Amino acid sequence: MHKKQLLRTGCLNYFHEFFFAFNIALIAKLEGNQKPNKFFSFLESGQMNLQQRINVFFNLHPHSSFGGDIAFIIYALALALCLFLFLRTFSRTHLLQRFLNSLAGFLALLALPVTWLYVTHLAGGPDEMS
Repeated sequence: MHKKQLLRTGCLNYFHEFFFAFNIALIAKLEGNQKPNKFFSFLESGQMNLQQRINVFFNLHPHSSFGGDIAFIIYALALALCLFLFLRTFSRTHLLQRFLNSLAGFLALLALPVTWLYVTHLAGGPDEMS
């Protein structure tokens, strides 16, 4: 019974770490999509090509938002996987382990909603910037 509980706790830690990385990836992708902030724009390099391929695969209009949304999620998942592997590799250092233990939960819960509110209400959405 004790081994099952340890295995379950280990799996929950992996899920927590991956969703933390996914949250950060979504923030980076969301910021990369905005015109005033081009710091993360390198994340958008192949997203339009992937969007067109997805739309062609599903026989949709080449500029359909369905393909764009799926491409956005695919790129965010790929970035999240890279961040997750980076965090797993370097989480053995004392400084990063201390940061992850103390701030990761708080950051994972608040970073995406705060960024979403900033982008949509304070900085203006994509429609307002055109």
